[in-house]
Amino acid sequence: MISSFLFFVSLIFLILVLIGNLNDRPVLRDTYFFTLDLANILPVSAPDDIMFVNSLARSLGLHDFYQVGLWNFCEGYNNEGITYCSPHQTLYWFNPVEILLNELLSGATITLPADINDILDLIKIASHIMFGFFLTGACMNFVNIFLAYITLYSRWWSLFFVIWSFISTLMTVAAAIIATVMFIIFRNVITSQESLNIGAAVGTQMFAFMWTAAAMSLIAWIIHLCLSCCCASRRDVKSGRKRGSGKAYGDVAADEKKEKIGKKKKFGSRNRRYRKNLTCTREYILSATESVLATQTHTNDYLSLRSQSPESLKHQTHSQSLRLLNPDTFTPRKITYSILRKSIQPLCDMQQTTLLDKT
Repeated sequence: MISSFLFFVSLIFLILVLIGNLNDRPVLRDTYFFTLDLANILPVSAPDDIMFVNSLARSLGLHDFYQVGLWNFCEGYNNEGITYCSPHQTLYWFNPVEILLNELLSGATITLPADINDILDLIKIASHIMFGFFLTGACMNFVNIFLAYITLYSRWWSLFFVIWSFISTLMTVAAAIIATVMFIIFRNVITSQESLNIGAAVGTQMFAFMWTAAAMSLIAWIIHLCLSCCCASRRDVKSGRKRGSGKAYGDVAADEKKEKIGKKKKFGSRNRRYRKNLTCTREYILSATESVLATQTHTNDYLSLRSQSPESLKHQTHSQSLRLLNPDTFTPRKITYSILRKSIQPLCDMQQTTLLDKT
């Protein structure tokens, strides 16, 4: 099913978002929401015994860059790569002021944009919400891969799944929106004063992963919304309440076709037995018919049957013989094979026994 595949793709990209920046490994090290570049930061003051080492940030006790993931942050130097990743923390949020103050050498002072203190509380709340939405969306999308199949059997299940998948899609899309808005604001604030030589950028790879996951989840939800409103379920097609597409429900159509063919074969074999049992002489057919018509008042139909020649009666099919009796009363549903077998077959057996005795 297409929607299950879309939910699966969404889950894969959500997992990449969840494990991004956890440690210094391929793909993970390049998957982050935000990176802060302090390699060329200009200090306000510095210790007297400062030694210049590769970059100004390193000389002040800082790292060249800091990059933020969902569970932690990692730091490192431009010529060495990532050197340290913080422990994983549930509901993690990045506080650059606290981190940089803890790493600065004694006597060193740097200046950060004043507006950054105003958005720290906003970053904390938004990070907590984003963390919960990404994790919930990933779990719900995993369940959606298997629940998507129930929509084939009932429209009520389809309605329930539309509501459920809407919640999972809302979680994923909302998390992507929160992350995008929060880290773009963070980047704009931290780079607002060019004289500080502080650089910042959002993670292109992380943004591609989370928005791909959101798009796949949204498309899958739209498919199920259309199915619940406009399309017939497997149960509707099977029960005959609605006519579904043969391509969408090929196995149901095939089952119905097989069932019809089976019925035709069944009735065809009975008709052959009818014809075999009706190939008796005219006297025995009339005797059997007279016993059937004993409780009926259709004399004209009975006389028309007696007026037929033995040859015509002998080769008549079951349906033709029944029409001679009475098309209104004696239909194939009224006179079944069991009645004819009980009335005619014993007479035919008696005839065959008599012929054998004579020989």
